[in-house]
Amino acid sequence: YHEVPGWNHLEITVDGPTAIYRLNGAVVNEVTHMEVWDEAKERYVPLTSGKILLQAEGAVVTYRNISITPLPPAES
Repeated sequence: YHEVPGWNHLEITVDGPTAIYRLNGAVVNEVTHMEVWDEAKERYVPLTSGKILLQAEGAVVTYRNISITPLPPAES
């Protein structure tokens, strides 16, 4: 656990099909190959849009100071 008493800082970085979750600076989860089924193409395609959902399973949680910041352009 990387939780601290009081407010914690959660940072979620999503870059293409990968998401990295940092709690108070420590990586606590990573998701790769995020895809969604495309009925028209009959195959999985990269997940590039949708809702952002935050939840805590089995616990009361309060969020504050939420912001969305674009990643800087990749260096070529």
